[in-house]
Formats: sequence, C-alpha cells, structure tokens
Amino acid sequence: MKRVAVVLLGVMALALMPTIGCAQGLFGGLPGLPSFGGLTGGPSGCGEKLCPSANLEAYVGYMDDRVGTAIDVDTGGIGVGGVQSVRHQFTNRGVWFGLADSICMSDKLSFIASGWYPAPSTTDSREQYNENVAERTWDVDPQWWYVDGLFALNTPCSGLTLLAGLRYDYYTANFKNPANVVGILSLPSDRADVTSQGWIPLIGTQYALSSSCGNLVVRAVGVPTLLGNVKYKSTFGGIDRGEVKGTYNNGYFLEFFAEWSKSIGPGSVGVFGRWNSAQGNSNVDFNLLGTVGPGDQRFKLTVHRNSWTVGGSVSLNFNMPCM
Repeated sequence: MKRVAVVLLGVMALALMPTIGCAQGLFGGLPGLPSFGGLTGGPSGCGEKLCPSANLEAYVGYMDDRVGTAIDVDTGGIGVGGVQSVRHQFTNRGVWFGLADSICMSDKLSFIASGWYPAPSTTDSREQYNENVAERTWDVDPQWWYVDGLFALNTPCSGLTLLAGLRYDYYTANFKNPANVVGILSLPSDRADVTSQGWIPLIGTQYALSSSCGNLVVRAVGVPTLLGNVKYKSTFGGIDRGEVKGTYNNGYFLEFFAEWSKSIGPGSVGVFGRWNSAQGNSNVDFNLLGTVGPGDQRFKLTVHRNSWTVGGSVSLNFNMPCM
C-alpha cells in the first residue's frame, strides 16, 4: 500500500510539471484547507486583494498501513503475575470519510474546520508478553475520528500559506476472542481495550500551484509533543483485570498531504494521498482491579500509530465578499 501511495503522489507531481512555468494564484483543496487567494481554477494577480472563497469539500479514501498501531506497556522490571511488558500490534485498514468547510475572515486570513471518520472495521492483533516469550492473538475493533480547526495566513505571490491550529483526536480499540495462546493463562472471556484522547497543536505550511491544466497542493504539519490522556485495560485468565492510565507527557505528530484536482464548473474533483504518524508517551498509574495486587505503580505506556490513506475528493466553491 505504501508503494502505491508513493507512486500516486509522484504521478500527481509529474502531472503538473509542464505547467509550473505558467502557474498563477493559489489553490487549497485538502482536508481542512480549502481555496486560499484567487478563484479556484483561475489566475490571480499579485496586486489584487482577493478573499478566500467558501469551499465545501467531501473526501473518501482507503487507509492501509502494515506498521499500523502499536501499544506498549512496560512495568520497568517490576512485573505483575510474571508479566513485565505487553505489546499489541495491528494493521490500520479501512475507509475514511472527511468533510471540510471554511470561513473568510479577510483577504489574507481564513478559518477552516474539518472532520474525519472511518467506517467500522475489524482486524486481528498480535499481543506479545516479555518480548515474545508468550503471546496470543485477538480480534480488534478500532475506532478513530478527529476534528480540527486551522487559521490559514495567505502570502500572495509566493504560493505559500502558513497554518496554525488544533486537532482533537479520539482513538479506541476493543480486543476480544483471544486465540493462538502460547505461554500465558488465557480464557475466551478475556477482554482488553485502549482509549486515547489527544489534543494536537498543528503548525505547518502548504504550497500550492494552479493552472488551467489542474491544481496541485502539498501540505506538512507537525509538532514535537502530544497532549491528552490514555487508558489501557486487560484481563488475564478471566480473573485479574489490570488497568493503567495517565496523561501524555511527550511524543510527536507529523502529517504530509498532497492533492491534485481539476476545476469543473462551480467545483472540482481530485485525488489525494495522506500519511501521518503519531506517538504518545505516558508514565501511567497501574491498578489491579478487583483483587489484592501490588498497589499503585508507575509504569510506562506508549501508543504509536502510522497510516497511509489515498482516495478522491469533490468540492463546491462559493465566492464570498471580504469582511
């Protein structure tokens, strides 16, 4: 899937190489980033004061990444019932739906809101204990959605837009039906689940080219930290249910996006590719629920997530007077 996505982004870039010399104006058209400066598909002069157009965009894409999601719990050598570390890993796969809209605030400044939600899906997860000394597999039902808001500062003539905003990211995964058990006490009734809530500052830029042959946009946003909280629960042998929870104290987020689109009437159609990676690290409190255990302990929990998504977009553009 990654190879297909890289090829797609390369084709999108090559498609506009012959037109770079005559490209004029700016063009938006990515999740949360509609048209900035100039009319979609039309040229704009550097001396003109143009207001970003209102732009409603819908996206549908397929996500697939073998690296996927990894959830690691490290007891720091303390151990609980002989378990010193736990690792879940599973592929991220499914169909995403996205919607974005914008508000024109001035000829240079816009505010954009967007939201993405995946269709429900089920995959399989491998859980390893003590660095693969023991293991079992699960059926896992992940759910992941996010909403964000961005301020976009347009810099006419340069093709560059500066971006700053915030994303709320909600992720949960429910593990059930344990199987293929090796070296650990396990019952069919065992369950596990993880819930992560992240508040991700978004800082970055996009570069855009527009011509009569099409429009190309490339965006990068990221931040060297992650805010939020995380909780993980797991049952062993149908009896002991351990829980760890805490707030993220460090991590990172990085996202790249590219889209090629063609203006058609009052809107446009296009194709896009998106890659993002996030990691949150937390020193979590541990409790053994319902039993007499070792008491509260400080363990480490890491949630790492990669995803590739490719798909298509449709947009409608509405010209607005500047405020």
